[in-house]
Amino acid sequence: MKRRISIILIAMISLIISSNLSVMAYELPHAFWGLDAGYSNATSSKNYDETINYGVQIINLISSEPKNEQTINILGSRTYDVAFAYFMNGDYTNAAKYFEMYIPYGKQLGWTDGVIIAENCVKQFTNTFDVYQATEQSQKVYGAKNEPNGVLYGQVADKAKSNESMTLLYLEYGDESTFGWTRAMLDKAETQNKAVEIALNFPQEGTTVRNINSSDSFLSNLRSMLSSYKNVPIYLRIGAEFNVWGDKCTPDEFVSAFKAVANSVSGLSNVATVWSMAHTSSWKTNDWPYTADDFYPGDEYVDWVGVNCYASKYFQGRVWQGESRYNEVCFKTGYSSDPVVMIKDAVEKYGGRKPIMISECGSAYRTNGDINETDSEWAAKYLKQIYTFIPMVYPQVKLIAYFNAKMNYEVNYYNLDGDSELQNAYNDVTESPWFIQNNNTNSAGQFFKKAGSTIRMNGDTTLYAYPHIYGVNVEYYLDGEHVKTTNEIAYTVQLSDIKGTHDLRVVANGNNGVSMTREYQLVSYAPAEKAEDFSDTSYLNNGQKNAVNYTISNDIMTGYENNTFRPDATITRAEFAAVICRMMGYNVGENSSFADTKYHWSSKYVNACVKADIIHGIGDNKFAPDNHITVEQAVKILTSAYGYANSKTQYPDGFMSAAQKYNLFDNVTSSRLGTDVKRIDVAVMLYNAAKN
Repeated sequence: MKRRISIILIAMISLIISSNLSVMAYELPHAFWGLDAGYSNATSSKNYDETINYGVQIINLISSEPKNEQTINILGSRTYDVAFAYFMNGDYTNAAKYFEMYIPYGKQLGWTDGVIIAENCVKQFTNTFDVYQATEQSQKVYGAKNEPNGVLYGQVADKAKSNESMTLLYLEYGDESTFGWTRAMLDKAETQNKAVEIALNFPQEGTTVRNINSSDSFLSNLRSMLSSYKNVPIYLRIGAEFNVWGDKCTPDEFVSAFKAVANSVSGLSNVATVWSMAHTSSWKTNDWPYTADDFYPGDEYVDWVGVNCYASKYFQGRVWQGESRYNEVCFKTGYSSDPVVMIKDAVEKYGGRKPIMISECGSAYRTNGDINETDSEWAAKYLKQIYTFIPMVYPQVKLIAYFNAKMNYEVNYYNLDGDSELQNAYNDVTESPWFIQNNNTNSAGQFFKKAGSTIRMNGDTTLYAYPHIYGVNVEYYLDGEHVKTTNEIAYTVQLSDIKGTHDLRVVANGNNGVSMTREYQLVSYAPAEKAEDFSDTSYLNNGQKNAVNYTISNDIMTGYENNTFRPDATITRAEFAAVICRMMGYNVGENSSFADTKYHWSSKYVNACVKADIIHGIGDNKFAPDNHITVEQAVKILTSAYGYANSKTQYPDGFMSAAQKYNLFDNVTSSRLGTDVKRIDVAVMLYNAAKN
């Protein structure tokens, strides 16, 4: 199978600025003309230092003048030229400043190409730096079809490894000759419990789009095949990379074709539809005046949004000299290959309502043609960025698929098996705990949360950093004392045995002289070992304190990062299931089959309780994990777990009577039906049950 390859056509542009200022009616300040003469000489001779010198003076002078056609024209041209001069001098911070200043003028003047260049340069040249903390809690849950709890990862089907949790395979629209191979790959995925991304390519791109209709036999046969794999989560990627096709189509044509395919698989519980774009679109022209967003079919037809993410050292396999280097910035190649920036627009546009997948990715270790270069170190570095920074910064991303294939006719080679350093980088980074391993129904072992001004911890924590700065190391300081300097992605530090309140300073240093600092208050409490260690349990009676001591010492319940137990807080049905599993020592293995807990953090706990026949859900194949649990619901589960009641016991009275018989309500604050259970009452009932 092959990946759809499309050449991005670019336009070499220049801003055509009117220099015949004398014909305009507005009288410019006298000082302008001398500055403008120096500016004109500087720009014509490509003297970037002098362009900046005179250009900045002109901008400062004209900015205080009334806004009219003449002054806006001057400000637009000078801000662009000054920004470009800073870019050529390697001062990216000031380049970003003046490109950003240029954008509103460029838009007002209709200089579309200049605006596109400026917007891309602002994204690339604006330095950002954030710190993230490891957490066990998922930071983004959609409840979408086939949504996992963590990040699925894998590669092309014929090279898939057993520890990977998904696989990628390709189909060409209209070609059923590969259905046998597809079934074989789906059979293998089903056996190995892998999710599957099926890339349904449109072989003639726009021509194929215009020939698709809902009555195609290919569609009915595709549905038939996919419907026979109900246990395999399938992500059907329909006509990907439409925004860089050579044989283009209109948005209306594409949307019609996408809907026809999506409708053909509607109703299949295991198939999620994916609308997937290339991370950078072809340049807009009069003949093709569209953005990727114009091709979106609508939320009702799209389950997931996909974007590719290819890092290559050389744009179109060539070195861009002089001012043409803006191409590397606009098309996110070379040292502008930051994967977070590549997918930023797609995530910010669609990630608020749809899970995101990196539907294809790769990092080029080899560039053919005139370049004729292999750079394994560069490729390994950017592969690590893809698999580290994307899950860190964007919890919306739930799947990353690697295109491990060598296409001899391509200028870049991305295949893992072609370069040992790249392969080793992939093997290492995909062992990270934020990836789902082996079975697609497993959960990730770790997630990220962006650090606020205060970082709370119970003695130990792991911190990571995402710096968007050219060439970087990160330094960590605790109360002014140096802790660690690292240039290894993901710039990790582990802090252990920390107690009390401390100042944390994190510094990112770029090799272009840029340095950014983030400061935090680190608040750490030693894990409580008894009720008296918590700051909010002093009012409890002795029986309640004994209950807290029991649940803490037996690792059944825990406190919170700010050294509180929160006795009066309510508890969810999911949290209660987890507590019962710890109390009873249930084996927690497979995920639950309830529709609303399959990919919930509590899935394995709920499933263990189902297997123990103490949880049966609320009907309609749902468990309602995030609802508060009521007294009677908690009592039903607890008395069933201890054998005080069974499936024949009448609900709720029979279970409540059993709880009273075995003194489970001693020292609880409320045993009234319909009451949401408090954490202290959970601890008390568990303690009372354990005493019997």
